[in-house]
Amino acid sequence: MHGLAAIAAGPLAQWKSDIQARRATISRDSALRERELLKNAVLADVIARALVGYPVEPKDAQLLAAYAVLIFDSALGEWLDSEHDIMLVRVLKRTQERLRSLTALPSQL
Repeated sequence: MHGLAAIAAGPLAQWKSDIQARRATISRDSALRERELLKNAVLADVIARALVGYPVEPKDAQLLAAYAVLIFDSALGEWLDSEHDIMLVRVLKRTQERLRSLTALPSQL
């Protein structure tokens, strides 16, 4: 979470309107949405490879990397949609806690 929190605590707020415009453009174009998904997959792969050097088992690294990308993308979307002046790092931490509580629920399968 430290790396994600560092990014979220950075100067992203000053680019919020630009990021919103970019997201709106991507949402209207299926090729751009596909490209965005590919970029997320590449990001998860890079994160996973970096984690293996710490040492984290490769399967655990892949899971953690996918988790990190999911949390960041979800928090970013919530932050962009928010009409309130809230820091992205707070939304990121809240999103992580939400996912943690959801995965702690008893299995219904």
